[in-house]
Amino acid sequence: MLTGIDIEELAGGGAEPPEGLEYKQGFIASHATLRGFFLLDTTTDVQTLFGAGTLADELETVQLNGNAKFWGVVYCIAAAEMTAALIDDHIDTLAAAHEISLITIFNEDCDAAFVAAVKNGHAAQVNKKIDLEFVTHYRKAYKYDLEAVEAAQNAGTLTIPLPVGHQVEVDDEILITRDDASDQLSGRFTVTAKAAESCSIADTTATFTFLAGAWLKEHPDDYCMRVDDEFELFSSSAISIVAPYTESNHVGAYVGRLSKTRVSTSAGKVKDGELINVDVDPDLVYTHHSLLDTARVVFLKRFPERVTEVHINDDNVMFSGTDTVKTMATRRTLNKAKRLIRHYGFELINDDAFDRDDGGALAAAAVAAKGLKQMKKPGGSLIPEITDYTITADWLTGGGVEFTFSITDKNRIKHVGVKVTIVPPEAV
Repeated sequence: MLTGIDIEELAGGGAEPPEGLEYKQGFIASHATLRGFFLLDTTTDVQTLFGAGTLADELETVQLNGNAKFWGVVYCIAAAEMTAALIDDHIDTLAAAHEISLITIFNEDCDAAFVAAVKNGHAAQVNKKIDLEFVTHYRKAYKYDLEAVEAAQNAGTLTIPLPVGHQVEVDDEILITRDDASDQLSGRFTVTAKAAESCSIADTTATFTFLAGAWLKEHPDDYCMRVDDEFELFSSSAISIVAPYTESNHVGAYVGRLSKTRVSTSAGKVKDGELINVDVDPDLVYTHHSLLDTARVVFLKRFPERVTEVHINDDNVMFSGTDTVKTMATRRTLNKAKRLIRHYGFELINDDAFDRDDGGALAAAAVAAKGLKQMKKPGGSLIPEITDYTITADWLTGGGVEFTFSITDKNRIKHVGVKVTIVPPEAV
């Protein structure tokens, strides 16, 4: 029997959801003209659907790094509506219309206030018994092409023209790089002044014109420091934040890999292969990787053992000092366990099969444990997602039941005393 949501999805362009809810993804993105829901799988022509641009490039990268399990729904909103004040409403709208497990939010202006609002939106869904994971991202570092730009000398100050509205600020540390073998200006500099169409540095180089391959960009030291400063006080074990530095499509690569990865496996597992349609900035080096790891964010990197490939550092979430959930794999595993307990436990509502006593509670726990048993012993060639579990049940006044479970994940981390409550509709 099809539900109303099933009918809507099947009529929405031919993309059918896979069996596993953990592989169903939602996306919230601003678009100049499109509004509402748009369904996609790995065969959808996103360039035609959304038009050429950043959103289509990211979604195409999701497709390239996913597989046939991938199914997604993109919720397009106006750019003016991508705010901290409204994001919880957008999350609610998307989650109410489509059954999904992961929501990715594309927002170039994402800051601590915005992710705090996403965290509130997550909490609101948990209260509705919808367990979600979230991915969003910090801004890209600024980077400007200097080809044919004339840098003007004036009494020891070199002024470099930049596009109107550039992001360079006084006291910024910038990096000027070049691809050619000339001895033109390059290296690290401190910005001493800025104007609407330029910035200045202390340097005595005579007036000259930059050659092709010259770039001015935010120094990676500054970028990593700003990532850490922005999110230092923020925590949520359900949210991953991607830090792309100067590169594109890093969010798409990460969530694309998640779309085909078992819940218990890190998206950073190098054995699963290199990422597609992405690159990394060579100026983001090991010391910066360490800083970003400390900041708890997700980023892409090349390992010295295999410099030709791009991989994910790890599937970090923004965990607090007391969280046992520190990775997206752990969060996804817990969320899948809760969904399965709800699925099997729901059939106990208003059922008179068991007495509402200790013996009946034991039997009820056995029913709800079916999903946990599947995760531990999936059968065939499937790999277990947990190594152990326990579950108990307590009858609630009014006909409900509360399950308390503990699981040990594949990293041998035990998560104790997680509660799932199922109550009759009239008790909600």
